[in-house]
Amino acid sequence: MITNNEMMILRDLAKEVYELAQKDSNLEKKKKWTKVNDLEKDATPVVMTHLWEISTKEIFPENTFQCSSPEARYYESYLKSKIYFAKELQDDNVVEPVVYYRPDVSIENFPELQVKKKWANDQMSGAHAFEQAIVEKSDIEKLTDPILHYNEKQTQLNYEQAADIFGSILTVVKHPMTFAAKIIDEFSWLRGIEETYIDMADDPEWVHEALKLITNNTIKRFKLLEERDLWGSADKSDPLGSAGLRYVSGMKDWSTAEAPHLFSPKLNDSWGFTCAEVCNCVSNDMHDEFSFTYDKQIMSMFKYINVGCCEVLDKKIDLIKSLGNTRKVSVSEWCDLERAAQSIGNKYVYSYRAAGVPFIKNPWDRQSAEKEITTVLKAAKEYGCPLEIVLNIGGTFGEGDPRQKLLEWTNMVKGLIQKYA
Repeated sequence: MITNNEMMILRDLAKEVYELAQKDSNLEKKKKWTKVNDLEKDATPVVMTHLWEISTKEIFPENTFQCSSPEARYYESYLKSKIYFAKELQDDNVVEPVVYYRPDVSIENFPELQVKKKWANDQMSGAHAFEQAIVEKSDIEKLTDPILHYNEKQTQLNYEQAADIFGSILTVVKHPMTFAAKIIDEFSWLRGIEETYIDMADDPEWVHEALKLITNNTIKRFKLLEERDLWGSADKSDPLGSAGLRYVSGMKDWSTAEAPHLFSPKLNDSWGFTCAEVCNCVSNDMHDEFSFTYDKQIMSMFKYINVGCCEVLDKKIDLIKSLGNTRKVSVSEWCDLERAAQSIGNKYVYSYRAAGVPFIKNPWDRQSAEKEITTVLKAAKEYGCPLEIVLNIGGTFGEGDPRQKLLEWTNMVKGLIQKYA
């Protein structure tokens, strides 16, 4: 239960979020993202940070929260992160005057397979491995249809609670229900990394049988959510996986809906996301055969898509062209940054995943980061690439003050954008 005192705390935070959302500087950020995602020639590069579980706890340690109940803590964390990005960090993250209520929903991807994680720590957070679920070749018969579990009554109660707390201040919308299509990656989680590479070489026909089953299963996952109006994000300020924000012309969001709390975009009017990190060290032909062949079937359901995450794609842009609705291409720190820019040009958004390694030591390695970002900006400018620079901190900021490191990095990148773009 959320106490009356927690409600007062949350409402004060919500008022601050609402005020930030109305600022001209915030509205200008929306225009900047739209220009980038519309592939406009005069688009100014944008920069943002996306905090994940571990880094969020470092930026917002336990002693910074006022609420103690789990549901109140969920809202407090969301609102504080919006305020932090807008007031302290001042990157190109956008504040929408919304707050998310959580639908009570989950999907069993493969009900007949016992998929277990092996965590790296006792808290069951951060890094983990998967126990092998596909041991025998016949185990792929267990790649059956997904099952959607949806508690409509509890979902309605969750909405009513959020509306009671925030309804007079912010618009209440559904928590985003999105995920990437990772067909060959999912197979590797179930089969094991080493076994996957061996199977691709020794028994490709069997691998394709499994990939077809996973593809059909993934399509059904998306459609199950779409049919129940649960798919997607009503809020364009929600990051697109590991890429940037969703602002683009001609795509609906909560602000256009008669009942924003019920709004859920259709697949063909939303962003999709696919990647194949296990294909990082295979040839272009194998990447095409075991990944893009299946990605095409799924990604055609969406309006625009982001392709890639941590894998190195600078030599594989020609393969991406086969996905006709690609709008963003992820360029990881391990790519040849100039070759990637030359291949991407103004056909896609050059979605650069900034390196997190410079933060590990204290003081952080500013010189290395400055060289990295300068190379990206010069390459994007030379080849006319619409550019987003996204710092995804999935792990730790390392030694020292994480807030100070992140602020210095953000100011450095903003300065370099002014200098080179």
